[in-house]
Amino acid sequence: RVYYQGGKLIVKTNEPAECALSRERCNFDFDNATTLMSGNELVHAATPDINKEYYVQCRDVYNNSGGSCDRAINVISAISKSP
Repeated sequence: RVYYQGGKLIVKTNEPAECALSRERCNFDFDNATTLMSGNELVHAATPDINKEYYVQCRDVYNNSGGSCDRAINVISAISKSP
């Protein structure tokens, strides 16, 4: 689940994971991501710039990820769309 609340982009995962953001492209290198999201293992947050599109990638404790990216987020409207 991804949503925008109180100036923060929030990502909730269904298992322990770490999440990152990139403005560059959907298939970014997780280890060199622009922004690692803060938070605990299930809820992650970042403070994005307004009027920008971000790509979100999460990976579990075994380094499994959803592929190229999990979501493309348009912060201006706070609506997420699948890549």
